[in-house]
Amino acid sequence: MELLATLVSYTLLDVVPGEAELIVADNASTDETPLVIEACGVKRAFAPIPGMGKARRAAYDCMAPTVEFVWLTDCDARVVPPLNRNQLAAHITILQTNLRTLKERDNVIALSTGIVYEYTHPLFRILRTVALVFGKAPRIHAWTGPNQFIRRSAVDGIGGIHPDIPYRSREDHQRMYEIARYAKQRGLHMLSAAQDSSLYDPVYHSGRRRGTLGDIIKLLLTPRQKTNLPRDRYGWPIHPLDRIRC
Repeated sequence: MELLATLVSYTLLDVVPGEAELIVADNASTDETPLVIEACGVKRAFAPIPGMGKARRAAYDCMAPTVEFVWLTDCDARVVPPLNRNQLAAHITILQTNLRTLKERDNVIALSTGIVYEYTHPLFRILRTVALVFGKAPRIHAWTGPNQFIRRSAVDGIGGIHPDIPYRSREDHQRMYEIARYAKQRGLHMLSAAQDSSLYDPVYHSGRRRGTLGDIIKLLLTPRQKTNLPRDRYGWPIHPLDRIRC
């Protein structure tokens, strides 16, 4: 159901025919996922071995050769706010925000316009407010897997999407660290709504790991996984599988 709701939300994007293609990575599914994808008329990229990186790489390899930009997101990240019927007739502008910004700024190679959780438990919202007050959380969440818009030339420049960096090693974070190193080496830039609020045009993530009291207790009792990876000169962690290093 998450995937179907996401695909339906994409019908509201402000896009002209032929301007974009939508590819769904089927991560070794054994259920009726292929039927849902086929029914929605979008391209399916099958990854026979489970793994977030492998799925993203399968979709990346399915892209048309003329594609100029890559927009990475998740199957439970929609482009329309939840439970707001007024939005059902709206033209959602996030894709145009991404395209316009990168086309107008040749020196920008990546953009994240923000990520909003559709629903979180009240305790999570309280804890986040406290974290904001003490400067321990960003006011606008950006750059993680649900919303990464990148020039294809930059993704190609780091060797494409790495298929073997595990989800638990934060494959989405590591990709952006590599993109950031690529940018630094060439005097290029990355933008996000966290830096420039005028770019705020978010996706809406399900928040499924933060929706119940049990989820919040688990988050509190399970410390965030710390990495013992070496750091580059900018302070970003270097994974053993990274291809761009400084």
